[in-house]
Amino acid sequence: MEILDRFDGLHGKITVVQERTTGARLYLEEGVKQSYVLPGGSAGLDYVRLMGRLLQNASDIALFGCGGGALATELYRCGCRVTVVDDNAISFEIARRYFWMPGGVVCVSADMATFLESTPVIYGAIGVDVGGPDFDYEAVLGMPTCILLRQRLAESGRIAINIATEWVEENSLERIAARLRCENLAVWICMEAPRKGRNALIVAAKQDNGASDMTAAATSLGFQSRRVI
Repeated sequence: MEILDRFDGLHGKITVVQERTTGARLYLEEGVKQSYVLPGGSAGLDYVRLMGRLLQNASDIALFGCGGGALATELYRCGCRVTVVDDNAISFEIARRYFWMPGGVVCVSADMATFLESTPVIYGAIGVDVGGPDFDYEAVLGMPTCILLRQRLAESGRIAINIATEWVEENSLERIAARLRCENLAVWICMEAPRKGRNALIVAAKQDNGASDMTAAATSLGFQSRRVI
């Protein structure tokens, strides 16, 4: 590994590291891997690839959480208009300088709730990929935020939320999914196989369609999906 740079971020020390053999780069925050990006900007993690497949058919997308910006990069290169929102503004500079995030990706420094409350825009897709060892998913994705997510989603749109399962309580996924169901959204949970990783996606949509395509995409990347009733 080769250290490319270090930064003082809002939530602690950020280190950019490059693998000598592959050229892939890691975004580490306080020593915890937040992003793994292949040379050129492609996503190196399966859960990011799955989020990309689930969101890529929308023309206008809001993403919460930047890191190395691989999801934003992939969606932007699919022709989507992408807005990335993060309260750690230095991440935008890092993603562009070291992780190949295109300049055309719109970057907004704000926390998720503040942005959702203030923007009038309706998005065709919304991605949420925020967190860390001390992050409280249930507090951040409380009922008020779930209501706002639904309000900012187009009728044919889809929400994909990444949850790092090693950092949440056993029933957190179900509780967050239930909040989205209370907003009359169709909801699925896609679990990554333990041998491959420790991520789960909560996927929600206003219209109960596209389930077969979502399931096929999840299965192809080693995820098991189930409908939340």
